[in-house]
Amino acid sequence: MLCDSLLVQIATHEQRQSLTQFFGDLESSTHRVKASTLICYSPVACVALTCGFLSRCVVMAEPRVLILGHSFIRRLREFVRLPTNALREDFDITTPMNLRWHGIGGRTVAKVIRYDLEIVRQFSPDIVILQLGTNDISARSIRSALTVGSQLEDLTKLLHEQFGVTVVCVCQTIRRENAHLNVRIRTLTDYLRVVLHPLSFAFYWRHRGFWKTTQSFLLHDGVHLNQRGQFKLYRSLRGALIQSLKVFNDVQG
Repeated sequence: MLCDSLLVQIATHEQRQSLTQFFGDLESSTHRVKASTLICYSPVACVALTCGFLSRCVVMAEPRVLILGHSFIRRLREFVRLPTNALREDFDITTPMNLRWHGIGGRTVAKVIRYDLEIVRQFSPDIVILQLGTNDISARSIRSALTVGSQLEDLTKLLHEQFGVTVVCVCQTIRRENAHLNVRIRTLTDYLRVVLHPLSFAFYWRHRGFWKTTQSFLLHDGVHLNQRGQFKLYRSLRGALIQSLKVFNDVQG
């Protein structure tokens, strides 16, 4: 017996995993229910399950996306909200999703682990886009590029293994006007490309347009982005989000 036009909303990974396990263990006379049949991303999308023995039907939510990082994320969100810029917080992406920004000034990898994982637990994102590393590898920091890279690698694995994040996008640390610091940033970039490549749930995102340019994209403090830099970061994060959604859809099959 087929349940027609089922529409369900699932709020957390825990609920999704429980249902996936439940339905995955059930078998009707015709076919076994697979996890992929449970997923739809539009409020009007439906799934049909073989469920003659089920008393209720279930429907899935659109993907949850968390953009997590330091002051660059906070400042970009404030920039996007300015009516004169005509930008959208959802990056004008038509794919249905539940998008949340969380950027705090001065955030390092260690501080994210200490203070922000509760945000991750409560929101239960399917996708996390990380913009971190700048404060870890700054000129005032004694941490080496390899140490920072290892911390970002560990955080990426933690998000997937303990918080059920399906896709983690680790964004490139943006260069500064400090040649010595930029050497360390390049080392960090090379390290993350190598260690993230084998991880099926993660990928590294390079912010194009920040390295080979003669136009300044930093404020006079040499740290934060000016208007040109904000537009560059917005476009790049839009690309990172589109790629993250593609990877997520591929994983869901």
